Amino acid sequence: MIFEIQQEEITLSKIDQINKKLNVSEIKDIKLILDFSKVKIMDSEGISWIVNILNTLDRKGITLEIINVKSEVYKIFEITMLDTILNIKLGT
Repeated sequence: MIFEIQQEEITLSKIDQINKKLNVSEIKDIKLILDFSKVKIMDSEGISWIVNILNTLDRKGITLEIINVKSEVYKIFEITMLDTILNIKLGT
């Protein structure tokens, strides 16, 4: 399943909007791909949100991949070392 995040920010104020469209507990596919092509900003709440998704999917045996990540957002994954446990692909 590919889910394109429509928001430019993954911050506390935007996470509820994203969760209304992405119901992680209902995912049945073997892989969830989050398309970050529109995401320009992600804060610590966004990182927590990703970790929660990862944990939920892991319990269900579903893998998580994040694609089309902008370099400035990728740096956050590097700082938090999530790039070592997640399959993250930079966008163009």
